[in-house]
Amino acid sequence: FQAEDGIRDAQESRGLGDVYKRQSQWHKTLTYKDKWFKDGMTYDADFTKEFGYAPPYQAAESSAALLVFKDAFERANSFDRDKVRDALAATDMETFYGDIKFAPEGNNIAKPMFYRQIQADATYKPIITHEDMTYPRKANY
Repeated sequence: FQAEDGIRDAQESRGLGDVYKRQSQWHKTLTYKDKWFKDGMTYDADFTKEFGYAPPYQAAESSAALLVFKDAFERANSFDRDKVRDALAATDMETFYGDIKFAPEGNNIAKPMFYRQIQADATYKPIITHEDMTYPRKANY
Protein backbone atom coordinates (compact mmCIF):
# COMPACT_ATOMS: atom_id res chain seq x y z
CA PHE A 1 0.00 0.00 0.00
CA GLN A 2 1.14 3.49 -0.75
CA ALA A 3 -0.55 6.42 0.93
CA GLU A 4 -0.67 9.45 -1.29
CA ASP A 5 -1.44 13.07 -0.76
CA GLY A 6 -0.92 15.58 -3.50
CA ILE A 7 -0.16 13.52 -6.63
CA ARG A 8 -3.09 13.97 -8.98
CA ASP A 9 -1.72 12.77 -12.29
CA ALA A 10 -2.06 9.05 -13.05
CA GLN A 11 1.26 9.15 -14.94
CA GLU A 12 3.03 10.35 -11.78
CA SER A 13 1.76 7.33 -9.83
CA ARG A 14 4.00 4.92 -11.76
CA GLY A 15 6.19 2.82 -9.55
CA LEU A 16 4.13 3.40 -6.41
CA GLY A 17 2.65 -0.09 -6.31
CA ASP A 18 -0.47 -1.90 -7.43
CA VAL A 19 -2.69 -0.44 -4.72
CA TYR A 20 -2.36 3.29 -5.17
CA LYS A 21 -4.80 5.17 -2.97
CA ARG A 22 -5.76 8.46 -1.29
CA GLN A 23 -7.31 9.02 2.07
CA SER A 24 -10.50 11.04 2.07
CA GLN A 25 -13.11 12.55 4.38
CA TRP A 26 -16.07 12.38 2.00
CA HIS A 27 -17.21 11.39 -1.43
CA LYS A 28 -20.58 11.90 -3.06
CA THR A 29 -21.07 8.16 -3.63
CA LEU A 30 -21.00 7.20 0.06
CA THR A 31 -24.34 5.90 1.34
CA TYR A 32 -25.04 8.31 4.22
CA LYS A 33 -28.40 10.10 4.17
CA ASP A 34 -30.37 12.79 5.93
CA LYS A 35 -33.69 14.54 5.44
CA TRP A 36 -32.20 17.92 4.48
CA PHE A 37 -29.59 17.21 1.81
CA LYS A 38 -30.79 13.65 1.12
CA ASP A 39 -27.49 11.99 0.10
CA GLY A 40 -24.09 12.80 -1.33
CA MET A 41 -25.17 12.61 -4.96
CA THR A 42 -28.04 15.04 -4.36
CA TYR A 43 -25.80 17.38 -2.36
CA ASP A 44 -23.20 17.28 -5.15
CA ALA A 45 -25.78 18.06 -7.85
CA ASP A 46 -27.39 20.88 -5.86
CA PHE A 47 -24.04 22.42 -4.90
CA THR A 48 -22.71 22.20 -8.45
CA LYS A 49 -25.87 23.79 -9.85
CA GLU A 50 -25.66 26.64 -7.33
CA PHE A 51 -21.92 27.38 -7.44
CA GLY A 52 -20.76 26.03 -10.81
CA TYR A 53 -18.22 23.52 -9.47
CA ALA A 54 -18.27 20.22 -7.59
CA PRO A 55 -18.18 20.53 -3.80
CA PRO A 56 -14.89 19.81 -2.05
CA TYR A 57 -15.17 17.81 1.16
CA GLN A 58 -14.73 21.03 3.15
CA ALA A 59 -18.02 22.35 1.78
CA ALA A 60 -19.77 19.08 2.62
CA GLU A 61 -18.39 18.97 6.16
CA SER A 62 -19.35 22.62 6.70
CA SER A 63 -22.90 21.91 5.56
CA ALA A 64 -23.06 18.91 7.90
CA ALA A 65 -21.79 21.08 10.76
CA LEU A 66 -24.72 23.43 10.22
CA LEU A 67 -27.08 20.46 10.50
CA VAL A 68 -25.43 19.48 13.79
CA PHE A 69 -25.87 23.00 15.19
CA LYS A 70 -29.49 23.15 13.99
CA ASP A 71 -30.22 19.84 15.69
CA ALA A 72 -28.45 20.87 18.92
CA PHE A 73 -30.29 24.22 19.14
CA GLU A 74 -33.61 22.44 18.63
CA ARG A 75 -32.85 19.81 21.29
CA ALA A 76 -31.56 22.44 23.72
CA ASN A 77 -34.65 24.54 23.02
CA SER A 78 -32.51 27.45 24.11
CA PHE A 79 -29.60 29.70 23.19
CA ASP A 80 -28.12 29.19 26.65
CA ARG A 81 -24.45 28.28 26.16
CA ASP A 82 -24.43 25.37 28.62
CA LYS A 83 -27.64 23.86 27.27
CA VAL A 84 -26.41 24.10 23.69
CA ARG A 85 -23.01 22.65 24.65
CA ASP A 86 -24.72 19.71 26.39
CA ALA A 87 -26.94 19.16 23.35
CA LEU A 88 -23.90 19.19 21.08
CA ALA A 89 -22.13 16.71 23.35
CA ALA A 90 -25.16 14.39 23.16
CA THR A 91 -25.33 14.52 19.36
CA ASP A 92 -25.78 11.14 17.69
CA MET A 93 -27.03 11.57 14.13
CA GLU A 94 -26.52 10.66 10.50
CA THR A 95 -25.97 13.33 7.86
CA PHE A 96 -25.30 13.03 4.13
CA TYR A 97 -21.64 13.63 5.10
CA GLY A 98 -21.49 10.80 7.62
CA ASP A 99 -22.39 9.83 11.16
CA ILE A 100 -21.84 12.39 13.91
CA LYS A 101 -21.21 11.50 17.55
CA PHE A 102 -18.78 13.27 19.82
CA ALA A 103 -16.31 11.81 22.32
CA PRO A 104 -15.92 13.63 25.66
CA GLU A 105 -12.85 15.34 24.13
CA GLY A 106 -15.03 16.81 21.36
CA ASN A 107 -13.88 14.81 18.34
CA ASN A 108 -16.31 12.98 16.07
CA ILE A 109 -15.90 9.27 16.80
CA ALA A 110 -18.66 8.00 14.49
CA LYS A 111 -17.36 8.94 11.04
CA PRO A 112 -14.39 7.01 9.72
CA MET A 113 -12.09 8.19 6.98
CA PHE A 114 -11.96 6.03 3.88
CA TYR A 115 -9.67 5.54 0.93
CA ARG A 116 -10.11 6.11 -2.77
CA GLN A 117 -8.19 3.79 -5.06
CA ILE A 118 -7.00 5.30 -8.31
CA GLN A 119 -8.15 3.07 -11.14
CA ALA A 120 -6.36 2.39 -14.42
CA ASP A 121 -8.51 5.02 -16.16
CA ALA A 122 -7.47 7.63 -13.53
CA THR A 123 -10.90 7.62 -11.84
CA TYR A 124 -11.31 7.09 -8.09
CA LYS A 125 -13.07 4.11 -6.51
CA PRO A 126 -14.19 4.50 -2.86
CA ILE A 127 -12.68 1.82 -0.60
CA ILE A 128 -14.83 1.34 2.49
CA THR A 129 -13.79 -2.24 3.31
CA HIS A 130 -11.00 -4.46 1.99
CA GLU A 131 -13.53 -6.22 -0.28
CA ASP A 132 -13.86 -2.98 -2.27
CA MET A 133 -10.18 -2.97 -3.26
CA THR A 134 -9.13 -3.98 -6.76
CA TYR A 135 -5.96 -6.02 -6.40
CA PRO A 136 -3.80 -6.39 -8.25
CA ARG A 137 -4.78 -3.19 -9.97
CA LYS A 138 -4.45 -3.47 -13.73
CA ALA A 139 -2.91 -0.29 -15.07
CA ASN A 140 -1.16 0.26 -18.34
CA TYR A 141 0.64 3.59 -18.58
